[in-house]
Amino acid sequence: MATEMQGQLGPLVVLIAIVVAVIAYAIAVTPVEREAAIGPVFYERNALDVNPGQVLATPRQTAQAQHDLSTIRVDYSPIPLSKLLSEQLSIKRSLISDTSATFAVTVNKSALTEATLDFDVIDRRGEAREIFVVVNDTIVFNAVLLLGEQSISIPIDQLRDGSNKITVSVAPPGFAFWRSTTYTLRDVTFVAHEFQPARAEQQQIVTLTQAETNGLISARYTALARLVAGNPATVSLAINGKTFFADAPAGLKSLTIDLPPALVTGTNTLLWTVEQGAAYEIVFGRITTTYAKDRFVPKSYQFNILNLETTQIAAGRYTCTLDMKAASSVTQNFVAQLNANTLNLRMVNGQLSEDLCKFVQRGANYLTIYSPSAVTLDSLKFVIKGKI
Repeated sequence: MATEMQGQLGPLVVLIAIVVAVIAYAIAVTPVEREAAIGPVFYERNALDVNPGQVLATPRQTAQAQHDLSTIRVDYSPIPLSKLLSEQLSIKRSLISDTSATFAVTVNKSALTEATLDFDVIDRRGEAREIFVVVNDTIVFNAVLLLGEQSISIPIDQLRDGSNKITVSVAPPGFAFWRSTTYTLRDVTFVAHEFQPARAEQQQIVTLTQAETNGLISARYTALARLVAGNPATVSLAINGKTFFADAPAGLKSLTIDLPPALVTGTNTLLWTVEQGAAYEIVFGRITTTYAKDRFVPKSYQFNILNLETTQIAAGRYTCTLDMKAASSVTQNFVAQLNANTLNLRMVNGQLSEDLCKFVQRGANYLTIYSPSAVTLDSLKFVIKGKI
């Protein structure tokens, strides 16, 4: 009986071992290695698949309104934060006297990018001897200083998160033990250059009239983005908590941003944010709305782009196709707004297919379609397709 049971379990054990090996291989190898071994694996997903039905004609009689916005600055560059340690002091060294100055400073190491000790040497008497700067019992600077302003770099790796001790003293007299040296310092200041997350975002509030919101067709934000510090970094714009725009302007750049109609309400909070390392000013901001005099609600949809898809799209391995099919063989123009971009598209014989990869973003995406005349759509899809 035992032998018979062992004979039955043997193939099962082998099968389990094979399955485990296959799973381990799939996890361990890269997609390129996996493709080389077993051939291409094709990927396709309908990020959006709806039956829109009738798309109403965009109203021809419209009105416009303008809303001017104040200048804002989003700043995630290192900000110098100064702490005055002493308005004036004297440090002296002789055979029998050692008058040094010790200060306590607090730093946030996670945000710190640079630190200096700044002061003005207004007087030096006696022997020309070195000044020592000691941070947490480690000498970080020693030199003979002339009169005038000084800025001494403090190595970040010598600073601790939280409280630190900085001592400024004069070098010992050495062989000329009978001589003394005195430095008089003014405006001794510790300067910490730190990233300030709270300054990396700024809000703008815009309020639309009821007529604008009832018949809203479009709301276009125009402005100039000026890089004022650091290197180009991604600047993002969200409306009412939903991010729909991102760019990394260099120098001075004109911005034209269409707000997704489905996200626009009566009172709107616009939130600008910038990634670490840069500061931008957004100037001459203005929102221009176009709206119908009668109530009008365009067809609007939301869909998601996955993290994996974003990576493959950026590498050019995936396509992002907007597919639309009409109930009849019509040929006409469409306007599609995808996130912050408005696109002119053309349907031929009742079909439209357009790759819109460069307009998508990771996470939530917002699509609105308009037609100059009423048309019935049987299908609207947004297809992510490629191979991994």
